Amino acid sequence: MMSLGTLISPVRAETPKAALASSIDPEALWQHCRNSVGIARLLFHERRPIDLVDTACCAAMEYACRAALYAAGQPYTGDVARSLERLAAPQDLLGEASELCDGAACLAATERVLAWAATQLQRTCPNRVWRY
Repeated sequence: MMSLGTLISPVRAETPKAALASSIDPEALWQHCRNSVGIARLLFHERRPIDLVDTACCAAMEYACRAALYAAGQPYTGDVARSLERLAAPQDLLGEASELCDGAACLAATERVLAWAATQLQRTCPNRVWRY
């Protein structure tokens, strides 16, 4: 189990945002992303309430965006759709990230965002395989 301490290395309070972004481990964030999408798949398979699936999907997309941004040395501003836009994601992904719907469509949209983020991470950090 990862803790917040594995996500962020020690930095000083006055560190600029770009320096903070470079101190965060994209691999740890990607692991959280993978865990979140796994939870979403399990919740969907078990026919749990859609709000739970949606929450897990949103967490997975947020972790994926954070990992891609931090790998590129950019800070995360708290908005998945804006992050995808900053990462130059295709327009269809921007809509899917902001308009989550029910069950299978929600999970499928999340997996498309994760696949795209994995491609971006592979370009930025080619020494690792970014699976989800």
